[in-house]
Amino acid sequence: MNYSQLNATTQVKTSAARLCSLTVSSTTSGTITIYDEAQGGTTRKVLATITPAAGATYWWGEEGLATTNGLYIVVANTIEFTVGWK
Repeated sequence: MNYSQLNATTQVKTSAARLCSLTVSSTTSGTITIYDEAQGGTTRKVLATITPAAGATYWWGEEGLATTNGLYIVVANTIEFTVGWK
C-alpha cells in the first residue's frame, strides 16, 4: 500500500487505483471530495464531499474503493490528511 500526506487538491494516481484509507490530522472546516479521474476532472465521484473532524479515520479495507481512471482528491478550506491507496 502507498501513503500520501496531503493538504491541497492533488492527482494521486493517473490510472486505476484503490482508495483504502483516509485519516485526518487537522482541519478548519476542510472538505474532501474524491474522483475517479486521470486528469483532474470532476465528473465521476467516488466519495461525495465530506467534512471530517480532526482525528477521523475512514477504512475501506485492503480492496478499497476502486477507480478505473485515476485517483483525484479535491480539497477546500484547511485540512491535512493521509490517504492509503494502491
